[in-house]
Amino acid sequence: MARVPVYNTPQVAPNSLPARGFSAPAMPPVAGQQAQEMGMAMQNFGGHVGYIAQDMAVQANRARIADGMNQLVKAGTDLTVEAGQLTGRNALERPGGKSLADEYGAKLKEVSDSITTNLGNDVQRDAFKQQAAQFQLDFYRSMTSHMVKQQSVFQAETRKATLETAVDRAARLGADEGSFNQALGAIRATVYEQAAATGSGEEAAQNEYRKLADQTYQARYKAWQQSDPLGALANYQARQSDISPLVRDRIATDLFQSAAPLLADKAKPWLLSTGSAPVGNPALAGEPRGVRNNNPGNIQRSDEPWQGEVPGNDPRYASFATPEAGIRAMGKNLLTYQDKYGLNSVEAIVSRWAPATENDTPGYAASVAKALGVKTDAPIDLHDANTLGKVVRSMIQVENGKQPYSNAQIDAGVGAALGTTALPSSTDKGEIAAPYWRSPDAVTGVSVLDGLPPDQRLRVFQLAQAQVHQDMAQLRESLHARVQDSTAEYLARGTASNPPSEAEFIRAYGQTDGVKRYRELRDAADLGVELQRVKFASDADLAKMLTEARPSAGEGFASRARNYEILERAVKSTMETRQKDPILYALQDPARGFSPLTNFGNAQTMAQELGKRHAAMYSIASSFGTRPAIMADQEAESFGLYLGSLQAPDKARALGDVFKAAGADGVQSLATQLKDSSLAVAAMLTPYQSKKGDNAALLYLQGKDALEQKRAKIDQTAETGAKAEIYKAINDVYQTPQGRDAAAEAAYGIFAKLKADGNDNVDRAVDLATGGIMQFNGAKIAKPYGWSDNQFRDAMRHRVPDAIKATGADFNIGGQKVGAAELAAALPGARLQTYGQGTYLIMSGNDVVRTAENRPFILKVDP
Repeated sequence: MARVPVYNTPQVAPNSLPARGFSAPAMPPVAGQQAQEMGMAMQNFGGHVGYIAQDMAVQANRARIADGMNQLVKAGTDLTVEAGQLTGRNALERPGGKSLADEYGAKLKEVSDSITTNLGNDVQRDAFKQQAAQFQLDFYRSMTSHMVKQQSVFQAETRKATLETAVDRAARLGADEGSFNQALGAIRATVYEQAAATGSGEEAAQNEYRKLADQTYQARYKAWQQSDPLGALANYQARQSDISPLVRDRIATDLFQSAAPLLADKAKPWLLSTGSAPVGNPALAGEPRGVRNNNPGNIQRSDEPWQGEVPGNDPRYASFATPEAGIRAMGKNLLTYQDKYGLNSVEAIVSRWAPATENDTPGYAASVAKALGVKTDAPIDLHDANTLGKVVRSMIQVENGKQPYSNAQIDAGVGAALGTTALPSSTDKGEIAAPYWRSPDAVTGVSVLDGLPPDQRLRVFQLAQAQVHQDMAQLRESLHARVQDSTAEYLARGTASNPPSEAEFIRAYGQTDGVKRYRELRDAADLGVELQRVKFASDADLAKMLTEARPSAGEGFASRARNYEILERAVKSTMETRQKDPILYALQDPARGFSPLTNFGNAQTMAQELGKRHAAMYSIASSFGTRPAIMADQEAESFGLYLGSLQAPDKARALGDVFKAAGADGVQSLATQLKDSSLAVAAMLTPYQSKKGDNAALLYLQGKDALEQKRAKIDQTAETGAKAEIYKAINDVYQTPQGRDAAAEAAYGIFAKLKADGNDNVDRAVDLATGGIMQFNGAKIAKPYGWSDNQFRDAMRHRVPDAIKATGADFNIGGQKVGAAELAAALPGARLQTYGQGTYLIMSGNDVVRTAENRPFILKVDP
């Protein structure tokens, strides 16, 4: 609001006096006359002074009125400026419902009233009011004029906002074609209604609608392409004629940039099939890789291009303009093998061309040699056109599974390789036989792709081609790790958690290579299953497995040969490992149902587990070709440590528990595994129980304690004498020195126990340690524990021969096959060698009687 000046005292503009001023009259010389003239002069002066005063009042009033008007005009100017800043809705819609003219007219009147109040007199106020009234009227008219103008502005803004809102709403409809068309119709109707309201012509309405429609399309596709570039592009292709050319080009460019990667992805399947064929011959798409590339020898790309080589779609193998150019390259390669590397036989040439790491090289060579009518190692001359032609034909057949070329094409390519003929001039110039996807007539069947301009379609195909190469490279890289992991899993467990599928191999390597590599992985899977069988198969089954797995010539020979080598190594390793520790190997076989022994103090658990193992002990030994055993080496070591922590009676009890669960053969097999020699001897003695109830193992352990604690009271002389008697008694009884020494150790330990108890009978100690020594057919043997001499001889005359005869088995004596009946008849007079408690070898000269498998026959003489 304009500020109203306030004056506390009247202000008068400075004015000059009237022109007729005051002047003193000249005094006459005569006094009376002087006085008279003085009086007249004074009278005149008084009248003049009154006039001056009146004139001054008038001038003051005028100045005050002028000053008041100046203030009012300035306030009006300020208010006009302030009101001028209010436009559109703000000018028309004022607080309290007043109009802009009324609102600002009141403000100006307020200023006018303030000025009036501060004027000095009524004359000034009346005169000011008259002038102010006219000024306020002019001001009101000015405000009203401003309102009229702003009414037009507001209406224009409203129309513009209405259309902008309609355009924005239409742009957000995206794929809703029906609603979008309705929105466009509403925009058109609004434009024409406004044109009619404003008096614009038809042409102006059409131009306005075209501009808004272009904006709507542009906004629509810009928003739509964010979520569905392909859908937006397809819609644009259908409606592009409705858009102005300049805007159309901008929209097309934006949409193509967004959709191109997706279009390339859609183009890839087509590109890998029909699109990879040469222009004018899309039927080649279904042919083998070598035929499709005009590269029937499947020559890989190299840094130095071949004559006639052209850019192709294959990421690995070269592409040629014509089949003749590919055949020429094939022939030149073969000639290089012979001339540079000295490879002069089919076998040597094919081994380098198709190495066994990826091919069935023997089968390949056999096919080529057969076509030539020669052996694979026979020398050949590739500089002979007929020979080179035959080699090329047969190799094309192997490489592609077919030989589709005419004799003229083969001869042309071979002649060009030998230098006797030339390839067509177009090939010599390196003219490119472009792939079908480069043709303007190429049709993919993807409507949105086929609807692109040629330059954009070509760009999509180029992008797709790059993606194909990149995808294959990435797939090969990722597959390499997965194949290695899967192969390792197959070989280790027989199964794999994430093996690649055949489709993945084909996508990474192409049809031919992909299928071949997938089959190699499946061979590894089959090998893995076989390796799982290897772990627990018998020796006979392992031999049969190797025989059946021996590879034969044919496709995939190299892979099968590698797998056979792996199987051979696995069989060998398995046999060596389980020979060392058969029970450890058996523990890995779920079918056995064995559990590791850990709690040796739990007699019940030990008895159950050892019972299962004893039942399978001989079948495992027979199947694996190993010694009978009931514990793995690590278990036996841990059990020995456990025994070492016990007192003699508890040691004997623990060993007795093993005997009860696993029998004499079980506890004696354990004796061979215990590292503590005293515990090993005690284990060997555990089955020995005299008729008087003496426990040989306990006696031996107590004797060892007595020796250690010096309770046996055996001096060096007595020790030497006792040991001498023991060795004399058992000399020549056992097969090996180790067996003799173990028996002597057992006898001396028991002797120490007897000595500590006041009995120094060496013979009794030997009997308790061995079961007793007797002569049988001229040889000393250890009897079954607790047997008399007559009891043994009687068993060897009747019961034992009858048992052998009943087996019906064949035996080997001195290299001669002998039947069970014949051996049974000779047994009562045979010479025996003690093998273990109650077990014997039947001697035949310096050898022993053997089984049909040529293993020593162990005669068991049980009570």
